[in-house]
Amino acid sequence: MPARRYGGKRGPVGMPMEDVHISSAEIRRMLHRLLPGCTVRRTPLWRHAMVWDRPREGGP
Repeated sequence: MPARRYGGKRGPVGMPMEDVHISSAEIRRMLHRLLPGCTVRRTPLWRHAMVWDRPREGGP
């Protein structure tokens, strides 16, 4: 926070920084398509946590 407030460095030199604009619903849809049965929750600072358990062999 102080770096932004006082005009300091925002990231390593040469490191590309980009604001990504994607909704929680879009993230959830993409993850469910890639890993059916996963659970997704939003965490602080607009991050997301995803949990997926590998299916057991031989049935549910």
